[in-house]
Amino acid sequence: MSSANGQNFHLDILKERKNETGQTRAASFDEPATELTFLLTDIEGSTKLVESLGSRYADLLNRHIEILREATAAEGGCVIDFHADSFFAIFDRAAAAIGAAVNAQCLLYEEPWQNGIQLRVRMGLHTGTANLNLNSQIGYTGFDIHRTARICEAGHGGQILLSAATVKGNTEKLPPRAHLRELGTHSLKDIRAPEAIWEVVVDGLQNHFPPIRSLDNRPNNLPSILTPFVGRTKDKAMVRSLLIDKKVRLLTLTGAGGTGKTRLSIEVASGLLDEFPDGIFFVQLSTVSTAQLVLPEIAQVLGIYQFPGQSAFETVRHALNARRVLLILDNFEHVQPAASIALDLLRGCAQLKILVTSRESLDIFLEHEYQLSPLAVPSEVTAKDSFALFDSVQLFADLVRRVRPDFVLTTESATTIGEICRRLDGLPLAIELAASRLRLLEPSTLLKHLNNNFSALGWDSWSLGDRHRTLRNAIQWSYNLLDDIERDLFRKLSVFSSRFSLDQAVELCSTEIGGERAVDVLNSLYRKSLLQRDSFGEEPYFRMLETIREYGLEQLRETGREVHVRELHMSLMLSLAERWAPDLVRSKRQEILPQLLACLDDVRAAMEFGLQLGDTPTVSRFLEALLWLWLTRGQFTEGDTWIARALELTEGGDATIANAKVLEVAGWLRLMSGDWSKAQPFFQASRRIFEHVQMAAESTMSLMTEGITRAFATNDASGLVQVEVALEAFRDQRNLYGMGLTFTALGEAARLRREYASAKVFFDEALVCMRAIDNTYWTGVLLQNLAHVVLQLNEWKAAATLLVETLDLANEYEDPLMVTYYLAAMGHVALIRSRYQEAAKLFGATESSLKTLGVKFEPADQMVFENNLFVVRSFLEPAVFSLQFSEGAKWSRAEALAASLSLHDE
Repeated sequence: MSSANGQNFHLDILKERKNETGQTRAASFDEPATELTFLLTDIEGSTKLVESLGSRYADLLNRHIEILREATAAEGGCVIDFHADSFFAIFDRAAAAIGAAVNAQCLLYEEPWQNGIQLRVRMGLHTGTANLNLNSQIGYTGFDIHRTARICEAGHGGQILLSAATVKGNTEKLPPRAHLRELGTHSLKDIRAPEAIWEVVVDGLQNHFPPIRSLDNRPNNLPSILTPFVGRTKDKAMVRSLLIDKKVRLLTLTGAGGTGKTRLSIEVASGLLDEFPDGIFFVQLSTVSTAQLVLPEIAQVLGIYQFPGQSAFETVRHALNARRVLLILDNFEHVQPAASIALDLLRGCAQLKILVTSRESLDIFLEHEYQLSPLAVPSEVTAKDSFALFDSVQLFADLVRRVRPDFVLTTESATTIGEICRRLDGLPLAIELAASRLRLLEPSTLLKHLNNNFSALGWDSWSLGDRHRTLRNAIQWSYNLLDDIERDLFRKLSVFSSRFSLDQAVELCSTEIGGERAVDVLNSLYRKSLLQRDSFGEEPYFRMLETIREYGLEQLRETGREVHVRELHMSLMLSLAERWAPDLVRSKRQEILPQLLACLDDVRAAMEFGLQLGDTPTVSRFLEALLWLWLTRGQFTEGDTWIARALELTEGGDATIANAKVLEVAGWLRLMSGDWSKAQPFFQASRRIFEHVQMAAESTMSLMTEGITRAFATNDASGLVQVEVALEAFRDQRNLYGMGLTFTALGEAARLRREYASAKVFFDEALVCMRAIDNTYWTGVLLQNLAHVVLQLNEWKAAATLLVETLDLANEYEDPLMVTYYLAAMGHVALIRSRYQEAAKLFGATESSLKTLGVKFEPADQMVFENNLFVVRSFLEPAVFSLQFSEGAKWSRAEALAASLSLHDE
């Protein structure tokens, strides 16, 4: 079916089913099935919207349908049906369907909805077959339409979910600003087999959502493996039985590199989703440099926010407490000292289980170890007609068929392949490297190469039985077959600790071999299985398997150029981090954040190298670039870990600019976590250095932040004097950012004194400054502060208007606490308007959210919240209050937000 027919292709199918009289004949369920891509959408929180908007909901619904129709038509799709809050369209190309979904979400986001509503529509896409049934209301029937509906139901408002069938072949055909993110394998209602789900992430739109609503809310982030799992039937059964055994809390899969520990863990876990209803989460530790960063990495994978005053352990423990979760900690040998952290989590979370993959056991209490052996290989006495039955031979043949689809496993070829697998000790990674060479070679020729090269290297795996050496031997054999330019690029690329883009690889390596040649060599290394390819964004990303990367680093060291290449890598990562840093708090945040997160592991690795070199100027620049990533994502523990190590470099007390910047970043981390007393000495020390080196703007900033911490930590009046002095200096410097911060501090001080009119003036001034420089983070904070102030002045209309914009920015920054503040404030609006039952429900939703997050509001805000609760109780009968409060506590976030919309009415 050609897309040239555009949106008329549906009509063309109908025309084909007309009889010779020109009348459309009745179709039945056995009409020929046609492969199509289906798009189903649904409005999140529609019931609450109907209740809140009343008759105005029809206008909203009609405009929503118009937008979806426009987006569908623009990509040549056909609208099949729409009713209530759902919409169904079909496309003859998956890429067109994805384009329509992306365009629709952008239009829905940009639409100026009335009453401050942000309409949130979930979308599901699946590619499959359907039967044209003219007796059916929607014209098409088939199980794949049902599957699409289930995929759509699993999503959240604003989210686009795809099946693997839709993703296949379309990873490089995405619209601008869009890229794919794997969400793992999920069980969906009434779908027998688990479904691999992907998400379309669109720069500029919300791109982080809660775990999808798969069967019984069983979220996971298991990597989608598109190739079949071969063999290991006994290992799968044993590992599965251990994980479902109530006595086993910690299971460690041990084995040499390349034995397939990671692949087996993913395979087993994908079949255990029913056993862990609260989720299975895969945490890759190969790129984590220290044990202190393990907990922040787990928190990031779980999608949980570390709030000021909470430790990373408390954050993770609270999130996992009483939840039946399986954590997979992969490549644990890199962070062996973190074994005690795993034990502490198990002690603090009664239903948690942990599956570890490592080259060695953790050797701690509660651990059960399962040693994974290589795949079985034929022995010297195995009958030739039995060679094809061995897992290692089956794996090798499967790998060959991916590059040579016509390959047939005969008794003769199975015998040769069996010899190859025996030579490789049955190690899956070694087998994959060898099999990649059968694009050109026959099995017998490959075996001769292996025998000759292995003997020349002096590594006879038969006599040594050393699997580590066998794997290294296979990697070295592949390396030796490369030409000089390929070897050079391979060595340099090994400094990337995680995924890297094509552009990054070219920038690192093109100075010596040229950009176009670098692309050709990358492709060659990929075809030879020395690089893996990841799907991320519009351009291809690559990565090395850890075992191969380790070999590449060894070879790089032997050339004596490791430090030079790592310095190039450090410079590259620093330039990227500094390029993206300013936009972390601007309106382009959603566009650049995915790019930074994609290479964050390498930014960390580069900063680690800077610390090892004792390069304080470079480290200080990394800290400045990452500060607002940590602060806006609640990654306080990670920031503290890096700053503690950087402070060791400043212990000499030299009055250098780099030292001052490290101290300043340390102060900001303490200030934003609410620990003002510890922040003050850092700002004081940085101010003295900046004054010494005569950096006026920087010294004024430190003067201001030192004043803030002194004023709020000790109620020292001289602190506010410092802030006022800084304000005048910022005015002279025309520093809008500095002015905005000082107005914010003065406004907060006035609010704490309950001088609400003065606070409003300061906050208004600060808001003007922050809007002028497009600082959306502080704009959100100020809108929230202003809303609280005007509520104290009983100006509910002004507060409601401010809160709508606050909510938009809370969603942009994915800040759950800011959303909770919004709910509390809207409850306050209801209270002022004497709508006491609605207030009770919103306060119930607020209290439930705070408990889920494991936090309380700031003292001043908590006092207001508790006072509002007391007031609403006094206006309602106890039974009525309890009923309404309990109902609100049961609401989902979407239901609570939808319920708040009615309060914007006059």
